[in-house]
Amino acid sequence: MRELPIIFNGPTVRAIIDKRKTQTRRVIKAPRACTMYGRRPLWDKARVEQASPFDDQPYLHLPYTGGDMQDDVVDYRLHSPWRIGDLLWVRERMYVDADLDVYFAADDAQCDIEELASWQYREPEYVGGIPSIHMPKWAARIWLRVTDVRVERVQDISEDDAYAEGYKQRSFYRELDAHQQVARATRLTGLGPSSPAKKWFADVWDSINAKRGYGWGTNPWVWVIQLVRDEAYEIRKRRA
Repeated sequence: MRELPIIFNGPTVRAIIDKRKTQTRRVIKAPRACTMYGRRPLWDKARVEQASPFDDQPYLHLPYTGGDMQDDVVDYRLHSPWRIGDLLWVRERMYVDADLDVYFAADDAQCDIEELASWQYREPEYVGGIPSIHMPKWAARIWLRVTDVRVERVQDISEDDAYAEGYKQRSFYRELDAHQQVARATRLTGLGPSSPAKKWFADVWDSINAKRGYGWGTNPWVWVIQLVRDEAYEIRKRRA
């Protein structure tokens, strides 16, 4: 059983705490072997292979060409970094107040753990926000168990799965300005009024991934990770 970190932002942490979020999608990126020396990954020709007797999870065949191989096409097998049974500890943003007390930014809950006494960030010069990437493992309050992993294109998400991503009717896209509303309407053409959760998810996806080149419109391949919060394990970790 592996223990691995996973980063979530404030809204997704609150969705996990509220038991609304039981799935997460992460972009599948081409490994260096598929991009170095002028090689080009052929994402449109990628295909999903189901689990074999030697591999208990689906994987993605990613063809690539170019570089030293010229016109030859070679398949690269991409496996998920996450496995069924893994335990993921959530890295989330924290902050230190003027009294040097540490809180989780998502819901202002205080981090009441003995290790805080010697933590370097509990010093006057660190008053303010602490990025999630710098959160130590011992400060983790949320542990998630991986129950399933699959591969799909991001636009293949179903309405039910969009709900499992943490959909809440009062979503942030109501606050978009006029230009953003037009861009959103263009991007979501084809998603009818019966798909409010998918529309919400497309907005959330773009707010995180569009600037990185993996927007909803590019329809990237993603790992779909099914999660369940393991509160019993959280208790054991706190007592350890």
